[in-house]
Amino acid sequence: MINLMYLIFIAIILMNVDREVLKAFHNTKETLELTARLVDDNNQFLCENLRHKIEKTLKNTKPSTNNIYKSKQHTDQIFKLF
Repeated sequence: MINLMYLIFIAIILMNVDREVLKAFHNTKETLELTARLVDDNNQFLCENLRHKIEKTLKNTKPSTNNIYKSKQHTDQIFKLF
C-alpha cells in the first residue's frame, strides 16, 4: 500500500515538473526564434550595405556582386533546411 502511495506521489511530482519543463522549453523556443529573426534581419542589412558600397566604389564589380548574391542564395538554402 505504501509503495502505491509513493508511486502516486512521484507521478504527481513528475506532472508538475513536466509543466515547468515544457514552459521552459516553450520560452527557450520563442527566444531562439526571435534571435534567429534578428540575426537574419541584421545579415540582410549587412548584405545590402555591402552591395551598395561595392556598387558605389567600384564600377566593374558585376562578377563580385554576382558572387555575393550566389553565396547569399546558398546560405539562405542551407538556413531553410534547419
